[in-house]
Amino acid sequence: MLRLESKGGLRHRREALLNSNLGVKLYIDFIKLRFLIKSKAEILNLQIRSDYCKLISTSQHKKKLRTHYRELRRSLSTVLKQEAAIKIAHQLINLPCYEQAQHIGVYSALAEEASLSIFNELASEDQKSLYLPVIEKDSKQSVMHFHIWNPDTQMNVNSLGIYEPQLAKNTEALEQKLPNFDLLLLPLVAYDKKGHRLGMGAGYYDRFIEKNISNNCLLIGVAFSCQEAADIPHERWDKSLHALINEKEILYFT
Repeated sequence: MLRLESKGGLRHRREALLNSNLGVKLYIDFIKLRFLIKSKAEILNLQIRSDYCKLISTSQHKKKLRTHYRELRRSLSTVLKQEAAIKIAHQLINLPCYEQAQHIGVYSALAEEASLSIFNELASEDQKSLYLPVIEKDSKQSVMHFHIWNPDTQMNVNSLGIYEPQLAKNTEALEQKLPNFDLLLLPLVAYDKKGHRLGMGAGYYDRFIEKNISNNCLLIGVAFSCQEAADIPHERWDKSLHALINEKEILYFT
């Protein structure tokens, strides 16, 4: 004669079976979750490696471009550089935006760079307010400031071999509040027709523009025509130009 289980026994068996099935399901879900996390981690790791390789590749490409275009501009004769400085100055002062501008950021050129010395003199005669960059070194990172300049300003040569206003060594002078620039003229190593600029690699201008320059300021690169490249690698922190002036033409970028 068969003996039937009590209702309580059947209930306990069902609960044990359900718990067993639930445990299996939870274990399977756990395994799936571990696999998903591992897969995403591997994808992220691959992406990081890819971004790193791109960064290294871009950096190496920029380094080669700097070497090439610095050699090109060093090869230019003194006479050609002087003639270019005159042509660049006259093109700049004939720009409509120059007529409207009052505060202009300029630079003191290295021997191999396109000089603004003639433009600076003409603009000073036109009663424009001109500002030259000054490199301030601190414990973390060198920072570029601008200080007002006129032909009578006392100048020093900094560690990079660039002339800068002597008064800017005074802490109060460095901390003075600059007006909003109307124009900022930038030196460069190379440029392309998209408005991408290749600098010397220290990032001084990119950081200064990010922190201090409003959207209303026009960024104008100054160079020799031989510094035009087919394509300049452009990274997210690189600031593009609105225009470029060389001894032959004015290029405008959208």
